[in-house]
Amino acid sequence: MQTKFRLLVVRLGAMGDILHALPAVTALRQMHPGWVIDWVVEPRWKALLAADETGAQLSANFARPVVDRLHMAPTRDWRKAPFSAKTIHEIRSLRRTLKDGDYDTVIDLQGALRSAVLGKMA
Repeated sequence: MQTKFRLLVVRLGAMGDILHALPAVTALRQMHPGWVIDWVVEPRWKALLAADETGAQLSANFARPVVDRLHMAPTRDWRKAPFSAKTIHEIRSLRRTLKDGDYDTVIDLQGALRSAVLGKMA
């Protein structure tokens, strides 16, 4: 049994950065509809990528969303309190989730240190 190819996109940044990355990810979805495509993003940009408030997939009556699952990385909050118990807990939790994703490839569309660290976590 062949498993699905699993891709993780890392693009945290500003709204324009997310919008500029969408065509590339949309093209990957169109070329490879069977792939699992997940995305790491700042929580404030979730609405740009999620099909509904919970981030769940659309019903069977609609086309498959561009992104299967969103992973929230509140890096702006983490910078404000880098050594707080909450920050450390959230980073550890995200690291576990990304490792459990068993991704075949990570695409870092940001090219910054923080996105590289998140990609390395996967």
